Amino acid sequence: MLTRTDLTAFQTNEILLQDHVSTVYRGILKGESETKILRIQKEKTKEEDSFYFLNEYEIGKLISDDHILKPERILRIQDKYCLVYENLESVLLSDYISEVGLLAVEGFLQVALSVTENVIHLHSQGVLHNQIGPNSFFYDAGTKTSVLAWLGSSSLLIGEKGNPAPLQISSTLLAYCSPERTGKLNRSVDFRSDGYAIGALFYWLLTGKPPFESDDPLEIIHSHIARVPIPVFEKRKEIPVPISNLVMKLLSKMPEERYFSLETLLYDLQLLYDSVRSQRSILEFIPGFTEKKDKFRISEKLYGRDKEKEIIEEAISSVYSGVKASILIKGKSGTGKTSLIQDAILSKELNTLRSFKGKFEEDKREIPYFALRQVLVELSNHLLTQSEYEIQSFRKKIQEKLGGNIQLLAQLIPEIENLTEIFPVPSKHQSQKDDQFLFIVILRFLSVCFNRRNPALLILDDIQWADPASLALIEFISRQTEWEGMLFVFISRNEEEYSDFLNSFRESILNSEILLQEISLNSLDQTMIRSYVMDSLDLKEEDSDKLTEILYQKTNGNPFFLNQFFNTLYTESFIRYQKSSGIWSLDWDQIIKKP
Repeated sequence: MLTRTDLTAFQTNEILLQDHVSTVYRGILKGESETKILRIQKEKTKEEDSFYFLNEYEIGKLISDDHILKPERILRIQDKYCLVYENLESVLLSDYISEVGLLAVEGFLQVALSVTENVIHLHSQGVLHNQIGPNSFFYDAGTKTSVLAWLGSSSLLIGEKGNPAPLQISSTLLAYCSPERTGKLNRSVDFRSDGYAIGALFYWLLTGKPPFESDDPLEIIHSHIARVPIPVFEKRKEIPVPISNLVMKLLSKMPEERYFSLETLLYDLQLLYDSVRSQRSILEFIPGFTEKKDKFRISEKLYGRDKEKEIIEEAISSVYSGVKASILIKGKSGTGKTSLIQDAILSKELNTLRSFKGKFEEDKREIPYFALRQVLVELSNHLLTQSEYEIQSFRKKIQEKLGGNIQLLAQLIPEIENLTEIFPVPSKHQSQKDDQFLFIVILRFLSVCFNRRNPALLILDDIQWADPASLALIEFISRQTEWEGMLFVFISRNEEEYSDFLNSFRESILNSEILLQEISLNSLDQTMIRSYVMDSLDLKEEDSDKLTEILYQKTNGNPFFLNQFFNTLYTESFIRYQKSSGIWSLDWDQIIKKP
């Protein structure tokens, strides 16, 4: 690494781009004569933002491809990083569109073909881009070619199943973020996430705007997760329906419903381009029709839970009407209790719905309010993401509703001082009467945060391990009437050892002011497992039936064990894709023997 001492180390010719961590210039380094592209860290960035520069440099070392711009060097200018790239004579795609305006169909397809090919080249080296958008490509209108840039958020794909969602998303690219990348879903991120971003980019190229727009980042995230964008052909009548359908396939909420690979997308784009140029009809075009599932990707869809989802959706709707409601979800470990909640939330197009979760632990039963603390900390952090005006308005409401009593809550949740600007005083030993007063303070605090117009799901997982203080607080809240806008979701294992607790807990809620809905999750049957197998692999019908029966016998239909066993069959090469024949082969003897 080369260290520079001051900002006179380079001479800039023009600013190409500014994002949340850097400014990108065309310029010449001191002592050199050749123009370079320079990406320089901004003055007031967090220390952890250095990751983007170091990550891009390290990822770039693994890539050798003319379709991808990678750093030649990384420099240190004072306390900031600088990435140095070869100069490109082309312009950023965003600048090109700003200059020429909305593209005609043929022009769009030319750009779409080129950028898709760029991303395919990146994926072929096992790298996800993770932040595709209008500024992610340099485009040459003369040659109709593009170069993919800015690998700062890129990641190596870990295994066939995918990666966890990244911890941070650039606010400038939130409009192009896949649902699974928001971190709000319990889903892995793989190449199909970049496919969603390409779909959002295509949407912007064709309509001039991304699929979803808002000044509120949380609303954009919710839109990616739950709302269906207006089809392209409805926003721009001259766009053929087949092209609009292709974009909408890329923008599917579920990765299983998108293109399985970008090679098929490229094939479809080329087919459409050839048809448009030769003026052939494209009305019978079906996006992804020729696609083969040649990679092992376990479906993460929810199977056999439609009735249960409907119960949760109805409970959510009732909270908007002022109903005090709760749900008790019971099931053995691995039956998908948390996934059910997430899936139900996704199906409700409610921009105001928020959810906060806490999880009890078996060895933390001696810690009072263990999971409820998690809920309140997450809530406090969420409130701090709002505008300064909203925060000040909230502080005023807290002062009116609680006054100095917020000190009690600050003792329980020290993080709340950032929100209320009230510092906790040293706590004293509390009596039972003091506990009751704390309960009142917590309920009033929640009442300030939520109402029927702005409700929330308060999810308490593994309630069978709840500490006595938490159970007492839940019982207190359940018997009060002066609140609304909260749907309590209690998740519990229902193994025999917890039956006494569940019966007691259930009775306490039934005898309260809260309406209780109960859901018991069972294992999957063979019909559900067959759908799961068919969504994961392209197999002959008889092979699907045989594999389904074996999976059911080995796992008893438990979703967690099913995923685990299915993945093991692939990692141990009992399931293999034969490129020569284009089919999946199964080693039945080994599969049957596998314990």
